[in-house]
Amino acid sequence: MKLHKVIALLCVLAMCAGTLAGCGSGSSSQANSAGGGSSGSKITLTFMTWEATDMATAMTKAMDAFMTANPNITVKNMAAPLTDYDTKLQSMISAGQAPDCFQDGNNSIILHASQGILLDLTSYLGNDSSFAGQFFPGSLDFLKYNGKQYGLAGLINVYGYFFNKDLFNKAGVALPTADWTADDLFNAAEKLKDTSSKTYGLYNQSVDPFAISVFTANDYGTAFTDNPYPVTKVSTDANYVAAINKLNQLISDGAMSPPTYDGSNLLASFDAGTIPLMRYGQWEASTIINDPKAANLNWGFVPNPKGSSPYASVFDMTGWACSGTSKNPDAAYTLCKYIVSDMYKAVLPQFPVAAASYQPANSDFYKVLEQKGHKDVEDGINTMCAAQVKLPVRFIQPWEADAEKAYANWNDMFSGKQDPNSYLPPLVDQINGIIAKAK
Repeated sequence: MKLHKVIALLCVLAMCAGTLAGCGSGSSSQANSAGGGSSGSKITLTFMTWEATDMATAMTKAMDAFMTANPNITVKNMAAPLTDYDTKLQSMISAGQAPDCFQDGNNSIILHASQGILLDLTSYLGNDSSFAGQFFPGSLDFLKYNGKQYGLAGLINVYGYFFNKDLFNKAGVALPTADWTADDLFNAAEKLKDTSSKTYGLYNQSVDPFAISVFTANDYGTAFTDNPYPVTKVSTDANYVAAINKLNQLISDGAMSPPTYDGSNLLASFDAGTIPLMRYGQWEASTIINDPKAANLNWGFVPNPKGSSPYASVFDMTGWACSGTSKNPDAAYTLCKYIVSDMYKAVLPQFPVAAASYQPANSDFYKVLEQKGHKDVEDGINTMCAAQVKLPVRFIQPWEADAEKAYANWNDMFSGKQDPNSYLPPLVDQINGIIAKAK
């Protein structure tokens, strides 16, 4: 659990809340068909989340509807603080007392599936095609291991651009639109910079291998990885080097913040109206909407730029898995299904931090964004979630730690310490060797 848990923590710290739950798309009848049922012996199911207290409380409250529909089932929340979540979950797994259903990142689900500790959900979804068909295309594929489904997709994280309309207008720069290109982004960054006040035009633009792939895949059809999952090889080419050089030029010109930029005050600065443009996850929209200090901020949101190739976007999510040692696997699947659908539908309107992978769960969440005057966030999320080319935000295979060590010095290319043309070829060979060894 790495990035997705950092995301959850950011949401918690920024909002002083954070809870995701739902109630609505007909889980009561689905529960009966899946073995939860309104008759039979009494059973107790446990679920575990890393969400903050307010969020966990709302999730627990949302279970009332599930238990009403399934009176023979009692559901207990085993919430754990985010900082202790991994340790607590692993100790419970080791003791053979894993929760029936628990929150997991897509990379963690792959890891746990490789360890043989998760319930195989393939047959459940095969017999539940109507439900399975309503997730954003490709989201369930991120939670497969060796072709089998081991998790249900929960919340999706995408990365677009927040912009200050007043600062754009002041600089005479056209406001970005959903159809903007990488050139539009880069040109805007150059025009928005203010070297006299040491203000960059573009903040928080990631330069990691996967974020760069967004530019190259959209304009040239190439990306660092051949697939989001499973990755069978990595590669770079002249187009990839050109993208790195362009980003380096922006950094050198003072138009883009470098990887060494201290972003501890980034969000507060944007809310205060001093940052013109920043790349950030969609969850920040909820923070801005609920921040009294940003009440007069004239802001907008757009998805990442498009290009001449089929639209590509990075795709990350939290997921939910069932324990392979659950004494009630059918009911555990029913609960997991309820969490990613009806539970999220009930809670997301209260905490509009992300879209649910299960699309019907987003209806009331989107209404809240529209009421707040930000249908642009809804449209941006939907655009990126529907991207024809899904790109990973990181490696999600069990060998990810070895690969991450291999490119630990990646940012040296953005500080003048490494030439991309000499740094990338041996790195690609090294990571491909790691992949080959893991097969």
